[in-house]
Amino acid sequence: MLITRFIVETRTPLHCGASDESLTLDQPVSRDPFGYWNMQGSSIAGLLRAGLNSVDSEAADTLFGSMKDNSASLIWCSDAFVLDYDGKRACDKAVKGKSTEIPTGPFIRDHVKIDLKRGAAEHTGKFDEEIVPPGVRFAFTLTFDEWEKDEAQIEKCKEYFIKLCTLIKNGEIAFGGKSVSGYGFMNSVYAQCRCFDMKNEKDVNSWLNLSDTPKFENNEGTEINLDNVLEIKEKGLSFRLSVPFETEGPMLVGGANTKDTEADMVCLITTCLNYEAKSDHNQDYYTIPGSSLRGILRHRVYDVANASGLDGEKFLNNLFGHIKGNDDTDQTKMGKISCEDCYLKGYAPSNAQKIQHVSIDSFTGGAVKSALFDEQPLCEKFEFELNLRGQNLTASEGKMLLHALLDMCTGQLAVGGGVNRGNGRVKLKGLKDESYLKKTLLDELVRHHSSISFNGEKIDLNDAAAFDRLLKELDGAE
Repeated sequence: MLITRFIVETRTPLHCGASDESLTLDQPVSRDPFGYWNMQGSSIAGLLRAGLNSVDSEAADTLFGSMKDNSASLIWCSDAFVLDYDGKRACDKAVKGKSTEIPTGPFIRDHVKIDLKRGAAEHTGKFDEEIVPPGVRFAFTLTFDEWEKDEAQIEKCKEYFIKLCTLIKNGEIAFGGKSVSGYGFMNSVYAQCRCFDMKNEKDVNSWLNLSDTPKFENNEGTEINLDNVLEIKEKGLSFRLSVPFETEGPMLVGGANTKDTEADMVCLITTCLNYEAKSDHNQDYYTIPGSSLRGILRHRVYDVANASGLDGEKFLNNLFGHIKGNDDTDQTKMGKISCEDCYLKGYAPSNAQKIQHVSIDSFTGGAVKSALFDEQPLCEKFEFELNLRGQNLTASEGKMLLHALLDMCTGQLAVGGGVNRGNGRVKLKGLKDESYLKKTLLDELVRHHSSISFNGEKIDLNDAAAFDRLLKELDGAE
């Protein structure tokens, strides 16, 4: 028997959905009976199967069961419970009547759906959702039980189980929903796998008296190595890009904000938790959400695809995914692109500047009655990183996305709101002349540990010729 205990920390917001009539929210998150965030074991098992299936479908069917051969799952997955700042499960402390320090929110994000053709908000397209903020730690357990398997099968299944655990430890699997918006990516704080030989009396006793804590005790089972680096070969174009940008003026990416309450239009602020801090565990940071950055790229790809004579909407459905419509033949499809939040940790609310506006009547040339409003954008120049992931893109999809990225790098693609009045202008950090764009971009991609692979072959970003060949391959795609 193999048992692995994990403590994972949200690197980006988490949304593991649930139904809660006590909260007037469109999309609340899952909580335990004490009101603390949690992830149900069934949800974790489902996402782990999907994550493993994208890497090794045979391993996924073997571990989690398959209807093809009528086999049951060999994996048991516990619920994931939130930890208090002292490393103990918050629900365990609540059962004993002890107080906890971990906040319970709710932390809310506002969203609005943008019409592709008009580039403006859709009517009744506004919605809100609850998130688990970055920095929250969860503990959960995976158990592999080799029930009624012969020795050869057991060894193969153990290899698959260790592979799955390594994927989790390396942060390759996103938890919860909305991963295409950058949600659910985790850092592994603790990951240990222990083997218990059920034919050995000492191991049986150790298993029967197993500690009920997030971490193993030193004398429990035999430790299994999870430090292997997995070679994940993917089809088509796959990448992880970390591209540094700098602003060229004010920026206003709106959202929930309890700090700048005097202005009508304010920048999104995200609360991030820090378990290592001795005091003041919760910090608020201005945020450029991944959903906004992904939406900006999505709309530019739509424009480029239409300009190239393609069906822009159909093209987007394949690249960015879509939700099932009224047509029974129209199936929900997950996107191939995900984008993480950018947290501006060096910018406090004092960096935002209040600006007043008034709407002018085009007929009279005077101010419209009751049309005075103000906004509070970030006016100081700052830098941020676009963290973008793509998986199994076709060459033509990669070509269109590259067009959108180049537009953003050269300052032709604005971020946030109020772009018609000069907000949101950005460009690639250090870019002085467009003629040096490729070299600047390559240098920055290498420095920020980006990776690109095409048809399973990794592109060496230090080799300009290899990058040229990739660009020619994409450029020749139809």
